[in-house]
Amino acid sequence: MPFKANAARRHHIPRQRYRVTNWAEYDAALRQRGSLTIWFTEDAIAACLDDGSDRLTDEAFRLVESSKSRALADLMARYVRGASDSPAGNSLPTATRERLSKLIEDLNWYGSQAGLAEDKGDQRSASNANRYRHAVAQCERRIAQLFRQMEIEAPAFAEIQRMEGASPTELRDALEPDETLVEYFTTGDHVSAFIASRNGIEVARDVARKSDVDLLLSTLRFQIEKFNYGAEYVEAHFGQLRRAANEVLQSLYKTVFLPIEGMLDTERVIVVPHGALHYVPFHALYDGKSHLVERYEISYAPSASVLKLCRARSRSQGDRSGPGTLVALGLPEVGTPSIAAELQTLATLFPDSVMLTDGRATRENLFESAPRARFLHLASHGYFRRDNPMFSFLKLADAKLHFYSLLDLRLNAELVTLSACHTGVNKVFPGDELHGLVRGFLYAGAPAVIASLWAVSDSSTSDFMREMYSEIRAGATKRAAVRHAQLAIKDAYGHPYYWAPFVLMGSP
Repeated sequence: MPFKANAARRHHIPRQRYRVTNWAEYDAALRQRGSLTIWFTEDAIAACLDDGSDRLTDEAFRLVESSKSRALADLMARYVRGASDSPAGNSLPTATRERLSKLIEDLNWYGSQAGLAEDKGDQRSASNANRYRHAVAQCERRIAQLFRQMEIEAPAFAEIQRMEGASPTELRDALEPDETLVEYFTTGDHVSAFIASRNGIEVARDVARKSDVDLLLSTLRFQIEKFNYGAEYVEAHFGQLRRAANEVLQSLYKTVFLPIEGMLDTERVIVVPHGALHYVPFHALYDGKSHLVERYEISYAPSASVLKLCRARSRSQGDRSGPGTLVALGLPEVGTPSIAAELQTLATLFPDSVMLTDGRATRENLFESAPRARFLHLASHGYFRRDNPMFSFLKLADAKLHFYSLLDLRLNAELVTLSACHTGVNKVFPGDELHGLVRGFLYAGAPAVIASLWAVSDSSTSDFMREMYSEIRAGATKRAAVRHAQLAIKDAYGHPYYWAPFVLMGSP
Protein backbone atom coordinates (compact mmCIF):
# COMPACT_ATOMS: atom_id res chain seq x y z
CA MET A 1 0.00 0.00 0.00
CA PRO A 2 2.07 2.94 -1.25
CA PHE A 3 1.99 6.34 0.40
CA LYS A 4 3.41 9.54 -1.01
CA ALA A 5 5.55 11.50 1.43
CA ASN A 6 4.78 15.11 2.19
CA ALA A 7 8.20 16.81 2.12
CA ALA A 8 7.15 19.51 4.57
CA ARG A 9 6.35 16.93 7.27
CA ARG A 10 9.17 14.41 6.90
CA HIS A 11 10.86 13.42 10.15
CA HIS A 12 14.56 13.57 9.52
CA ILE A 13 17.57 15.81 9.72
CA PRO A 14 17.00 19.42 8.58
CA ARG A 15 17.89 20.24 5.02
CA GLN A 16 20.44 22.85 6.15
CA ARG A 17 22.66 19.98 7.25
CA TYR A 18 23.30 19.05 3.62
CA ARG A 19 23.67 22.62 2.34
CA VAL A 20 21.16 22.08 -0.43
CA THR A 21 19.05 24.72 -2.10
CA ASN A 22 15.99 22.76 -3.22
CA TRP A 23 13.98 19.69 -2.27
CA ALA A 24 15.26 17.66 -5.24
CA GLU A 25 18.82 18.01 -3.97
CA TYR A 26 17.60 17.27 -0.45
CA ASP A 27 15.87 14.07 -1.54
CA ALA A 28 19.01 12.98 -3.40
CA ALA A 29 21.14 13.61 -0.32
CA LEU A 30 18.72 11.66 1.84
CA ARG A 31 18.70 8.72 -0.58
CA GLN A 32 22.47 8.68 -0.21
CA ARG A 33 21.95 8.42 3.54
CA GLY A 34 20.02 5.19 3.01
CA SER A 35 18.14 4.08 6.10
CA LEU A 36 18.15 7.53 7.65
CA THR A 37 15.58 8.49 5.04
CA ILE A 38 12.00 8.33 6.26
CA TRP A 39 9.66 8.40 3.31
CA PHE A 40 6.42 8.04 5.19
CA THR A 41 4.39 10.62 7.03
CA GLU A 42 2.35 10.46 10.18
CA ASP A 43 -0.67 10.28 7.89
CA ALA A 44 0.64 7.00 6.48
CA ILE A 45 0.96 5.50 9.96
CA ALA A 46 -2.56 6.62 10.82
CA ALA A 47 -3.93 5.22 7.55
CA CYS A 48 -2.36 1.82 8.23
CA LEU A 49 -3.84 1.70 11.72
CA ASP A 50 -7.23 2.88 10.49
CA ASP A 51 -7.31 -0.12 8.14
CA GLY A 52 -6.92 -2.40 11.17
CA SER A 53 -5.63 -5.48 9.34
CA ASP A 54 -2.70 -7.42 10.77
CA ARG A 55 -0.63 -6.73 7.66
CA LEU A 56 -1.05 -2.97 7.84
CA THR A 57 -0.66 -2.90 11.62
CA ASP A 58 2.74 -4.53 11.07
CA GLU A 59 3.44 -1.95 8.37
CA ALA A 60 2.54 0.85 10.79
CA PHE A 61 5.03 -0.58 13.30
CA ARG A 62 7.75 -0.63 10.64
CA LEU A 63 7.00 2.99 9.78
CA VAL A 64 7.21 4.01 13.43
CA GLU A 65 10.53 2.16 13.79
CA SER A 66 11.88 3.87 10.67
CA SER A 67 11.43 7.20 12.44
CA LYS A 68 13.23 6.25 15.67
CA SER A 69 16.97 6.50 16.33
CA ARG A 70 17.83 5.16 12.89
CA ALA A 71 21.26 6.76 12.76
CA LEU A 72 22.23 5.27 16.12
CA ALA A 73 20.91 1.83 15.14
CA ASP A 74 22.80 1.94 11.85
CA LEU A 75 26.08 2.85 13.52
CA MET A 76 25.64 0.16 16.20
CA ALA A 77 24.91 -2.52 13.59
CA ARG A 78 28.55 -2.67 12.57
CA TYR A 79 29.50 -4.32 15.84
CA VAL A 80 26.91 -7.06 15.41
CA ARG A 81 28.38 -7.84 11.97
CA GLY A 82 31.62 -8.99 13.58
CA ALA A 83 33.57 -5.74 13.74
CA SER A 84 33.32 -5.30 17.50
CA ASP A 85 37.04 -5.86 17.91
CA SER A 86 37.80 -2.37 16.69
CA PRO A 87 36.22 1.01 17.28
CA ALA A 88 34.25 2.54 14.44
CA GLY A 89 36.73 5.38 14.09
CA ASN A 90 39.49 2.97 13.05
CA SER A 91 37.72 2.29 9.74
CA LEU A 92 38.34 5.85 8.65
CA PRO A 93 41.21 6.94 6.40
CA THR A 94 44.31 7.75 8.43
CA ALA A 95 44.23 11.41 7.41
CA THR A 96 40.61 11.77 8.56
CA ARG A 97 41.30 10.14 11.92
CA GLU A 98 44.37 12.28 12.47
CA ARG A 99 42.42 15.42 11.62
CA LEU A 100 39.64 14.46 14.02
CA SER A 101 42.13 13.68 16.80
CA LYS A 102 43.90 17.00 16.26
CA LEU A 103 40.62 18.92 16.40
CA ILE A 104 39.65 17.20 19.66
CA GLU A 105 43.10 17.92 21.08
CA ASP A 106 42.75 21.58 20.09
CA LEU A 107 39.26 21.69 21.61
CA ASN A 108 40.55 20.42 24.95
CA TRP A 109 43.47 22.87 24.95
CA TYR A 110 41.39 25.93 24.10
CA GLY A 111 38.81 24.89 26.70
CA SER A 112 41.42 24.55 29.43
CA GLN A 113 43.02 27.88 28.53
CA ALA A 114 39.62 29.59 28.65
CA GLY A 115 39.04 28.17 32.13
CA LEU A 116 42.44 29.31 33.37
CA ALA A 117 41.87 32.80 32.00
CA GLU A 118 38.44 33.04 33.62
CA ASP A 119 39.88 31.97 36.99
CA LYS A 120 42.24 34.97 37.01
CA GLY A 121 39.27 37.33 36.99
CA ASP A 122 40.95 40.50 35.66
CA GLN A 123 39.90 42.47 32.57
CA ARG A 124 42.76 41.30 30.36
CA SER A 125 42.13 37.67 31.28
CA ALA A 126 38.41 38.07 30.49
CA SER A 127 39.36 39.23 26.99
CA ASN A 128 41.65 36.23 26.57
CA ALA A 129 38.90 33.91 27.82
CA ASN A 130 36.50 35.26 25.19
CA ARG A 131 39.09 34.64 22.49
CA TYR A 132 39.60 31.05 23.65
CA ARG A 133 35.84 30.48 23.85
CA HIS A 134 35.54 31.63 20.24
CA ALA A 135 38.25 29.10 19.28
CA VAL A 136 36.33 26.39 21.19
CA ALA A 137 33.17 27.13 19.20
CA GLN A 138 35.12 26.96 15.94
CA CYS A 139 36.63 23.59 16.89
CA GLU A 140 33.18 22.21 17.77
CA ARG A 141 31.79 23.27 14.40
CA ARG A 142 34.70 21.68 12.54
CA ILE A 143 34.43 18.42 14.49
CA ALA A 144 30.68 18.17 13.80
CA GLN A 145 31.22 18.92 10.09
CA LEU A 146 33.97 16.30 9.82
CA PHE A 147 31.78 13.67 11.49
CA ARG A 148 28.88 14.41 9.12
CA GLN A 149 31.25 14.04 6.19
CA MET A 150 32.53 10.79 7.69
CA GLU A 151 29.00 9.38 8.05
CA ILE A 152 28.21 10.06 4.40
CA GLU A 153 31.50 9.23 2.69
CA ALA A 154 33.41 6.64 4.74
CA PRO A 155 33.00 3.08 3.33
CA ALA A 156 32.39 1.48 6.73
CA PHE A 157 29.62 3.90 7.52
CA ALA A 158 28.08 3.45 4.07
CA GLU A 159 28.08 -0.33 4.67
CA ILE A 160 26.17 -0.17 7.94
CA GLN A 161 23.39 1.90 6.39
CA ARG A 162 22.03 -1.28 4.77
CA MET A 163 20.68 -2.56 8.06
CA GLU A 164 16.92 -2.98 8.14
CA GLY A 165 14.84 -1.93 11.13
CA ALA A 166 13.31 -4.46 13.47
CA SER A 167 10.17 -6.09 12.09
CA PRO A 168 7.30 -7.09 14.40
CA THR A 169 8.41 -10.73 14.17
CA GLU A 170 12.01 -9.86 14.99
CA LEU A 171 10.88 -7.75 17.92
CA ARG A 172 8.79 -10.56 19.38
CA ASP A 173 11.74 -12.94 18.97
CA ALA A 174 14.00 -10.45 20.79
CA LEU A 175 11.68 -10.38 23.81
CA GLU A 176 11.82 -12.84 26.68
CA PRO A 177 8.59 -14.74 27.52
CA ASP A 178 8.12 -12.64 30.67
CA GLU A 179 8.65 -9.25 28.99
CA THR A 180 6.37 -6.64 27.46
CA LEU A 181 7.62 -3.79 25.30
CA VAL A 182 5.69 -0.51 25.16
CA GLU A 183 6.70 1.58 22.16
CA TYR A 184 5.19 5.06 22.10
CA PHE A 185 4.79 7.15 18.96
CA THR A 186 3.13 10.43 18.03
CA THR A 187 0.96 11.50 15.14
CA GLY A 188 0.32 15.21 15.31
CA ASP A 189 -0.69 15.99 18.89
CA HIS A 190 -1.74 12.42 19.61
CA VAL A 191 0.39 9.93 21.56
CA SER A 192 -0.26 6.25 20.83
CA ALA A 193 1.58 3.03 21.67
CA PHE A 194 2.37 -0.46 20.44
CA ILE A 195 2.31 -3.07 23.19
CA ALA A 196 4.40 -6.08 22.15
CA SER A 197 5.05 -9.46 23.75
CA ARG A 198 5.94 -12.94 22.53
CA ASN A 199 2.22 -13.44 21.85
CA GLY A 200 1.82 -10.53 19.45
CA ILE A 201 1.43 -6.77 19.08
CA GLU A 202 -1.53 -4.64 20.09
CA VAL A 203 -2.16 -0.96 19.45
CA ALA A 204 -3.45 1.66 21.88
CA ARG A 205 -4.61 4.66 19.86
CA ASP A 206 -4.71 8.24 21.19
CA VAL A 207 -3.40 7.42 24.66
CA ALA A 208 -2.63 11.06 25.42
CA ARG A 209 -2.15 14.50 23.92
CA LYS A 210 1.44 15.54 23.34
CA SER A 211 0.68 19.06 24.53
CA ASP A 212 -0.56 17.69 27.88
CA VAL A 213 2.62 15.63 28.29
CA ASP A 214 4.80 18.68 27.55
CA LEU A 215 2.98 20.72 30.20
CA LEU A 216 3.29 17.99 32.85
CA LEU A 217 6.99 17.53 32.12
CA SER A 218 7.57 21.25 32.60
CA THR A 219 5.86 20.99 35.97
CA LEU A 220 7.97 17.96 36.93
CA ARG A 221 11.20 19.75 36.00
CA PHE A 222 10.11 22.70 38.13
CA GLN A 223 9.60 20.40 41.13
CA ILE A 224 12.93 18.61 40.67
CA GLU A 225 14.84 21.87 40.27
CA LYS A 226 13.62 23.07 43.67
CA PHE A 227 16.40 20.93 45.12
CA ASN A 228 18.83 23.51 43.73
CA TYR A 229 17.63 25.87 46.47
CA GLY A 230 19.88 24.10 48.99
CA ALA A 231 19.73 21.62 51.84
CA GLU A 232 18.18 24.05 54.33
CA TYR A 233 15.22 24.77 52.02
CA VAL A 234 14.72 21.08 51.22
CA GLU A 235 14.75 20.08 54.89
CA ALA A 236 12.25 22.78 55.82
CA HIS A 237 9.79 21.87 53.03
CA PHE A 238 10.51 18.17 52.42
CA GLY A 239 6.95 16.92 52.98
CA GLN A 240 5.48 19.54 50.69
CA LEU A 241 8.10 18.85 48.01
CA ARG A 242 7.36 15.13 48.05
CA ARG A 243 3.60 15.65 47.84
CA ALA A 244 3.97 18.09 44.94
CA ALA A 245 6.27 15.71 43.03
CA ASN A 246 3.93 12.77 43.55
CA GLU A 247 0.99 14.85 42.34
CA VAL A 248 2.61 15.57 38.99
CA LEU A 249 3.88 11.97 38.73
CA GLN A 250 0.31 10.80 39.34
CA SER A 251 -0.95 13.10 36.58
CA LEU A 252 1.69 11.69 34.23
CA TYR A 253 0.66 8.16 35.23
CA LYS A 254 -2.98 8.86 34.39
CA THR A 255 -1.98 10.50 31.11
CA VAL A 256 0.57 8.12 29.55
CA PHE A 257 0.46 4.80 31.45
CA LEU A 258 -2.97 4.09 32.91
CA PRO A 259 -4.62 3.84 29.46
CA ILE A 260 -2.27 0.99 28.47
CA GLU A 261 -1.67 -0.70 31.82
CA GLY A 262 -4.50 -3.18 31.34
CA MET A 263 -2.74 -4.47 28.23
CA LEU A 264 0.36 -5.50 30.21
CA ASP A 265 0.54 -9.04 31.52
CA THR A 266 4.18 -9.17 32.69
CA GLU A 267 6.13 -7.49 35.48
CA ARG A 268 9.13 -6.79 33.24
CA VAL A 269 8.49 -3.82 30.97
CA ILE A 270 10.74 -2.21 28.36
CA VAL A 271 9.70 1.33 27.47
CA VAL A 272 10.58 2.82 24.08
CA PRO A 273 9.69 6.51 24.40
CA HIS A 274 9.15 9.05 21.65
CA GLY A 275 9.83 12.78 21.62
CA ALA A 276 9.27 14.40 25.01
CA LEU A 277 8.48 11.01 26.57
CA HIS A 278 12.24 10.39 26.65
CA TYR A 279 12.26 12.71 29.68
CA VAL A 280 9.56 10.80 31.62
CA PRO A 281 10.81 8.61 34.53
CA PHE A 282 8.22 5.88 33.94
CA HIS A 283 9.47 3.83 36.91
CA ALA A 284 8.60 6.78 39.20
CA LEU A 285 5.03 7.30 37.96
CA TYR A 286 2.56 7.23 40.85
CA ASP A 287 -0.93 5.72 40.88
CA GLY A 288 -1.98 7.36 44.17
CA LYS A 289 -0.86 4.41 46.31
CA SER A 290 2.45 3.21 44.90
CA HIS A 291 5.06 3.98 42.25
CA LEU A 292 5.44 1.75 39.20
CA VAL A 293 8.87 0.57 40.38
CA GLU A 294 7.04 -1.26 43.17
CA ARG A 295 5.15 -3.37 40.62
CA TYR A 296 7.39 -3.53 37.56
CA GLU A 297 11.00 -3.94 36.50
CA ILE A 298 11.30 -1.11 33.97
CA SER A 299 14.12 -0.54 31.52
CA TYR A 300 14.36 1.68 28.43
CA ALA A 301 15.50 1.58 24.81
CA PRO A 302 15.75 4.27 22.09
CA SER A 303 13.98 1.96 19.61
CA ALA A 304 13.13 -1.69 19.07
CA SER A 305 15.99 -1.89 16.55
CA VAL A 306 18.48 -0.59 19.11
CA LEU A 307 17.13 -3.06 21.70
CA LYS A 308 17.62 -5.90 19.23
CA LEU A 309 21.22 -4.81 18.60
CA CYS A 310 21.97 -4.40 22.30
CA ARG A 311 20.70 -7.90 22.99
CA ALA A 312 22.78 -9.26 20.12
CA ARG A 313 25.84 -7.66 21.70
CA SER A 314 25.01 -9.27 25.05
CA ARG A 315 24.67 -12.68 23.40
CA SER A 316 27.94 -12.27 21.51
CA GLN A 317 29.75 -11.70 24.82
CA GLY A 318 28.62 -15.14 25.98
CA ASP A 319 28.31 -16.39 29.53
CA ARG A 320 30.88 -15.00 31.93
CA SER A 321 31.74 -16.83 35.11
CA GLY A 322 32.65 -14.92 38.25
CA PRO A 323 32.12 -11.25 38.99
CA GLY A 324 34.37 -9.98 36.19
CA THR A 325 36.64 -6.96 36.13
CA LEU A 326 35.35 -3.53 37.07
CA VAL A 327 37.13 -0.43 35.81
CA ALA A 328 36.14 2.69 37.72
CA LEU A 329 37.16 6.26 37.01
CA GLY A 330 36.42 8.80 39.71
CA LEU A 331 37.14 12.48 40.09
CA PRO A 332 35.99 13.71 43.53
CA GLU A 333 35.60 17.48 43.93
CA VAL A 334 34.44 19.86 46.64
CA GLY A 335 30.78 19.38 45.73
CA THR A 336 31.02 15.59 45.31
CA PRO A 337 32.94 14.19 48.30
CA SER A 338 30.96 10.93 48.27
CA ILE A 339 32.63 9.84 45.02
CA ALA A 340 35.65 8.69 47.03
CA ALA A 341 33.44 6.52 49.27
CA GLU A 342 31.58 5.24 46.22
CA LEU A 343 34.81 4.03 44.61
CA GLN A 344 36.01 2.48 47.85
CA THR A 345 32.78 0.48 48.04
CA LEU A 346 33.27 -0.76 44.47
CA ALA A 347 36.86 -1.73 45.21
CA THR A 348 35.61 -3.84 48.13
CA LEU A 349 32.92 -5.53 46.03
CA PHE A 350 35.30 -6.18 43.11
CA PRO A 351 38.75 -7.02 44.57
CA ASP A 352 40.42 -7.13 41.13
CA SER A 353 39.01 -3.76 40.08
CA VAL A 354 41.04 -1.06 38.34
CA MET A 355 40.68 2.33 40.02
CA LEU A 356 41.52 5.51 38.11
CA THR A 357 41.23 8.40 40.55
CA ASP A 358 42.43 11.98 40.87
CA GLY A 359 45.44 12.55 38.58
CA ARG A 360 45.08 9.06 37.07
CA ALA A 361 41.54 9.81 35.85
CA THR A 362 42.81 10.71 32.38
CA ARG A 363 41.52 9.96 28.92
CA GLU A 364 44.61 7.90 28.07
CA ASN A 365 44.28 5.72 31.17
CA LEU A 366 40.55 5.26 30.58
CA PHE A 367 40.99 4.18 26.96
CA GLU A 368 43.81 1.81 27.95
CA SER A 369 41.84 0.14 30.77
CA ALA A 370 38.26 0.17 29.41
CA PRO A 371 38.60 -2.68 26.84
CA ARG A 372 39.18 -5.30 29.55
CA ALA A 373 36.29 -4.17 31.76
CA ARG A 374 33.16 -6.22 32.28
CA PHE A 375 31.73 -3.23 34.14
CA LEU A 376 32.81 0.34 33.38
CA HIS A 377 31.93 2.89 36.06
CA LEU A 378 32.48 6.62 35.55
CA ALA A 379 31.92 8.91 38.55
CA SER A 380 32.56 12.55 37.77
CA HIS A 381 30.82 15.82 37.09
CA GLY A 382 28.50 15.54 34.09
CA TYR A 383 27.44 18.53 32.01
CA PHE A 384 24.58 18.61 29.52
CA ARG A 385 25.09 21.10 26.70
CA ARG A 386 21.59 22.11 25.69
CA ASP A 387 23.06 24.36 23.00
CA ASN A 388 25.18 21.54 21.55
CA PRO A 389 24.25 18.19 23.13
CA MET A 390 26.82 16.14 21.20
CA PHE A 391 29.43 18.00 23.28
CA SER A 392 27.76 17.15 26.59
CA PHE A 393 30.58 15.70 28.63
CA LEU A 394 32.00 13.98 31.68
CA LYS A 395 34.89 15.80 33.30
CA LEU A 396 38.19 13.91 33.36
CA ALA A 397 41.44 15.00 35.00
CA ASP A 398 42.88 16.19 31.68
CA ALA A 399 40.00 16.41 29.19
CA LYS A 400 36.27 16.40 28.56
CA LEU A 401 34.74 13.08 27.53
CA HIS A 402 32.04 13.76 24.91
CA PHE A 403 30.51 11.84 22.01
CA TYR A 404 33.22 12.62 19.48
CA SER A 405 36.04 11.71 21.85
CA LEU A 406 34.41 8.26 22.24
CA LEU A 407 34.87 7.34 18.57
CA ASP A 408 38.13 5.49 19.32
CA LEU A 409 36.90 3.82 22.51
CA ARG A 410 36.72 0.02 22.33
CA LEU A 411 34.30 -1.55 24.80
CA ASN A 412 33.63 -5.17 25.73
CA ALA A 413 31.78 -4.25 28.91
CA GLU A 414 28.29 -5.57 29.52
CA LEU A 415 27.38 -2.42 31.45
CA VAL A 416 28.55 1.20 31.52
CA THR A 417 27.42 3.28 34.49
CA LEU A 418 27.56 7.07 34.27
CA SER A 419 27.41 8.09 37.91
CA ALA A 420 27.04 11.82 37.40
CA CYS A 421 24.51 14.58 36.80
CA HIS A 422 22.47 14.79 33.61
CA THR A 423 24.28 11.92 31.86
CA GLY A 424 21.01 10.49 30.56
CA VAL A 425 19.63 13.82 29.37
CA ASN A 426 19.54 13.87 25.60
CA LYS A 427 18.20 16.38 23.14
CA VAL A 428 15.66 14.77 20.83
CA PHE A 429 16.36 15.67 17.21
CA PRO A 430 14.24 15.03 14.09
CA GLY A 431 13.98 11.29 13.52
CA ASP A 432 13.75 10.86 17.31
CA GLU A 433 17.55 10.75 17.43
CA LEU A 434 19.01 11.12 20.92
CA HIS A 435 22.13 13.27 20.97
CA GLY A 436 24.10 13.02 24.18
CA LEU A 437 26.46 10.84 26.20
CA VAL A 438 24.29 7.70 26.19
CA ARG A 439 24.40 7.71 22.40
CA GLY A 440 28.19 7.76 22.49
CA PHE A 441 28.56 4.77 24.82
CA LEU A 442 25.97 2.67 22.99
CA TYR A 443 27.81 3.52 19.80
CA ALA A 444 31.17 2.56 21.35
CA GLY A 445 29.93 -0.98 22.01
CA ALA A 446 28.11 -1.00 25.34
CA PRO A 447 24.94 -3.16 25.30
CA ALA A 448 23.56 -1.30 28.34
CA VAL A 449 24.11 2.10 29.93
CA ILE A 450 22.92 3.43 33.28
CA ALA A 451 22.57 7.22 33.29
CA SER A 452 20.78 10.01 35.13
CA LEU A 453 17.84 12.14 34.02
CA TRP A 454 18.64 15.13 36.25
CA ALA A 455 21.20 16.58 38.67
CA VAL A 456 21.74 13.95 41.33
CA SER A 457 22.44 14.00 45.05
CA ASP A 458 26.04 13.08 45.87
CA SER A 459 25.20 11.00 48.96
CA SER A 460 22.14 9.16 47.59
CA THR A 461 24.02 8.36 44.37
CA SER A 462 26.82 6.73 46.35
CA ASP A 463 24.24 4.66 48.27
CA PHE A 464 22.43 3.78 45.04
CA MET A 465 25.61 2.45 43.44
CA ARG A 466 26.44 0.37 46.52
CA GLU A 467 23.00 -1.26 46.45
CA MET A 468 23.02 -1.84 42.69
CA TYR A 469 26.50 -3.35 42.43
CA SER A 470 25.94 -5.52 45.51
CA GLU A 471 23.00 -7.10 43.66
CA ILE A 472 25.00 -7.47 40.44
CA ARG A 473 27.85 -9.04 42.40
CA ALA A 474 25.33 -11.51 43.84
CA GLY A 475 24.21 -12.52 40.33
CA ALA A 476 21.13 -10.35 39.72
CA THR A 477 20.28 -9.10 36.24
CA LYS A 478 21.01 -5.46 35.48
CA ARG A 479 17.36 -4.41 35.59
CA ALA A 480 16.68 -6.34 38.79
CA ALA A 481 19.72 -4.69 40.39
CA VAL A 482 18.60 -1.21 39.30
CA ARG A 483 15.09 -1.83 40.66
CA HIS A 484 16.50 -3.10 43.97
CA ALA A 485 18.61 0.05 44.31
CA GLN A 486 15.68 2.31 43.42
CA LEU A 487 13.51 0.69 46.08
CA ALA A 488 16.28 0.78 48.70
CA ILE A 489 16.99 4.49 48.13
CA LYS A 490 13.25 5.20 48.01
CA ASP A 491 12.89 3.71 51.50
CA ALA A 492 15.90 5.63 52.80
CA TYR A 493 15.36 9.04 51.17
CA GLY A 494 11.68 9.20 50.17
CA HIS A 495 11.60 11.84 47.43
CA PRO A 496 11.88 10.73 43.75
CA TYR A 497 14.63 13.32 43.31
CA TYR A 498 16.93 10.93 45.19
CA TRP A 499 15.83 7.49 44.02
CA ALA A 500 14.43 7.98 40.51
CA PRO A 501 17.08 9.75 38.38
CA PHE A 502 18.95 6.66 37.16
CA VAL A 503 17.61 4.65 34.21
CA LEU A 504 18.83 1.54 32.45
CA MET A 505 19.06 1.99 28.68
CA GLY A 506 19.63 -0.96 26.33
CA SER A 507 19.78 -4.67 27.08
CA PRO A 508 18.22 -5.35 30.49
